[in-house]
Amino acid sequence: DRRRRCFTNNTTIFYCNEGGLDASDVKVYLQLPEHIVLVQANATYTVDENNNYVFSIGNLAQSRCGTIQIKDSVVCDNPDIRGLT
Repeated sequence: DRRRRCFTNNTTIFYCNEGGLDASDVKVYLQLPEHIVLVQANATYTVDENNNYVFSIGNLAQSRCGTIQIKDSVVCDNPDIRGLT
């Protein structure tokens, strides 16, 4: 969807293990543009030294998939981002 300043947006992250073996210690990394902030997620996360949001999935069996729902927002306090795409 189109993102607008000061409004929240809903995003779904889809992930899958397409390998031939089960995977352990699976992590999903999310990097948002500098003027978008994560407001809420339906999974716990940390922020690493590169400002990536890191979701620890744990074990993921082969051919298994999952989703993470996030709510994000474009910052309100920067008028210089008007008109950006």
